[in-house]
Amino acid sequence: MLSLLLKMNKRLLAIFIFFLSLFLISKMFGIHEKISWSYIHGLLMENKFISIVSYIVLFVFGNLVQIPGWVFLGGAVLALGKFYGGLLTFLSALVSITVTFFIAKFIGKDALTKIKSNYVKNLISKVNESPLKNMIIIRIIVQVFPPVNVALALSGVSFSKYFIAVLIGLPIPLLGYCYMFEELFRYMK
Repeated sequence: MLSLLLKMNKRLLAIFIFFLSLFLISKMFGIHEKISWSYIHGLLMENKFISIVSYIVLFVFGNLVQIPGWVFLGGAVLALGKFYGGLLTFLSALVSITVTFFIAKFIGKDALTKIKSNYVKNLISKVNESPLKNMIIIRIIVQVFPPVNVALALSGVSFSKYFIAVLIGLPIPLLGYCYMFEELFRYMK
């Protein structure tokens, strides 16, 4: 692992250290263990406006520290139902991918384009051949997976295409998850 880190360029190393630090801090303070469906449900059942703002901030932070988005979605669907829970999660995801993109871009610029590996160059060229189409497919498959958000930001794609791909690709799996969670919660009652 040390040899891999030494071979990374400085920007990639900085990104790695930044996200690893956030992850370790969140683990140290028990944030990963605290965030659950019931925690999100309780949060959203309090003062609605403050709860919604808190949910969005928590979703963004959770995404940065690798807490799966389905935890937030499940809690939101439990508290608000599939329509409003899904809508709140979708809006939170838009904020989250935007924050992640600009943090990664600020720290890492287009660091992945500087890697000498043919494998990485091939992946980046595939994304850049038809960026909108490929990123929509990526969003349908992996939704708001933080490492993918960072990789796309460092691959040189434009923010506008990155954002449009989320607008188009994310609702498809999100709707499926909303229905799944609603049925799961109905069954659990």
